[in-house]
Amino acid sequence: MLQERSDLLTADKVPDELLALLRQLSCYPFALFVEELKDAYSFSHQSLREFVLAWCVAKEIRSRSFDLLKSSSSFDYEGHEFYDRLRVLLEVKKDVIDHLPHILDLHGLTEGERNHLIRNLFEMLGELSPNDEDHVQRVVNSALPYLKQRSGKGKAGYITFKTRYNILRCLERIHWSAPTPYIDHIKNFSWWKDSNCRPPRNEYYLYAYTVRGFHRPKQEATAIPPIVYRKAKRSAWMKALEETVSNNLISVIEEIKGHEIPEDGCFLGINCTLALIRWLPKNPDLDRIASLMQVRHMDWRMKQNLFYALLMRYGRQIPERFRKQGLFRDAGELHENTPDEAKEIFRYLRT
Repeated sequence: MLQERSDLLTADKVPDELLALLRQLSCYPFALFVEELKDAYSFSHQSLREFVLAWCVAKEIRSRSFDLLKSSSSFDYEGHEFYDRLRVLLEVKKDVIDHLPHILDLHGLTEGERNHLIRNLFEMLGELSPNDEDHVQRVVNSALPYLKQRSGKGKAGYITFKTRYNILRCLERIHWSAPTPYIDHIKNFSWWKDSNCRPPRNEYYLYAYTVRGFHRPKQEATAIPPIVYRKAKRSAWMKALEETVSNNLISVIEEIKGHEIPEDGCFLGINCTLALIRWLPKNPDLDRIASLMQVRHMDWRMKQNLFYALLMRYGRQIPERFRKQGLFRDAGELHENTPDEAKEIFRYLRT
C-alpha cells in the first residue's frame, strides 16, 4: 500500500499465508481492515467513524430529530460499510418506508436543510430498499413530487438539481430490473473489471452514464462500473407505474433550464436518462422520445443512455426513424467494454 501510494491493498498482492489473517482482521465489529471492494482492503481508520455515524443516523430516523441528516450534503459519498452497519441498526420498512410522510415533514427547515434531508433519505432508500412492490410504490410516491419542484413555493420549497439527480439515482436502483438491495450488489462489483466477463442469462451489463461520487474527489458522470439490467416479466401493476414514472422523468428533461450551475443541470439530465433505461415502458411514446433527443440541452451521454433504453426494449429492431432523423449522429462512441453486438447496432443508428 505504501510503496504504491495507494489506500487499497488487493488480495492478489498478499502472500497466501497472510491472506486468511487479512480477512480475519476485516471482520466486524471493529476491524483493522475494511473490504472496500471485493478482495480490496483499506486500513480501517474510519471504521469507528462509520459505526458511530450509522448509530447516529439510526437514532435520528427513529426519533425524527434530525441533525446530521439535515446538515450534511455528503451521504452519497459514504461507502458500503456505513450502509451495511445502518441496515443492522434499522429496519428499512418499519423504520423508514412506513413513516416516509412523517420523516419528510419539512416544516421549519431552511432550504439547505430541506435539500440535505431529502437527498440523504433517498440515498439511503436507494442503497437499502429490497425488491418489494409495496415498498417500491411508496418510495416512488414520495419521490416524484420533488422531481418537478422548481419554485420556492409548496411545503418543500426549492429543490436543487443535485437533490433531484440523487433522487433519480434512488429510482434507478429500486426498479425491478436492478439488483436489490443495491448495497449487496455494489459490495461484489469487481466483476466489471474483467472485460471478458459475461452476464448470466437474461442479464445485461450496460455501460451507461451516471453521476458518481464514491472514491472520487468530486462527483462526475462516468460509464464505469456498468449497471446490471435484469429482464423480467412485468405485471399490470409494474406497467402502470412505469408509465407514470417515465412521463415524470421525460418532463424533467424537457423542462431543464440553466438557472443553476450548468454542470448540475447536465447531471440532472444524465441521471434522468439513466433512470429511463429501467422505467421506460415496453411500448414507449416514440414521438416524444424523438422530440426529447432534439432539445437544446440534450448531452451525448444522455443520448447514449437513451440508446440503452431503446436497446433493452427493441434489441436489433430499434425503430428506423431514429437513424433516418440522425438522432444519434452526435452521440459519441460507446465504452470500449460494450458488447460488440450493441456497438454494431449503435454504429448503424449513427450512419
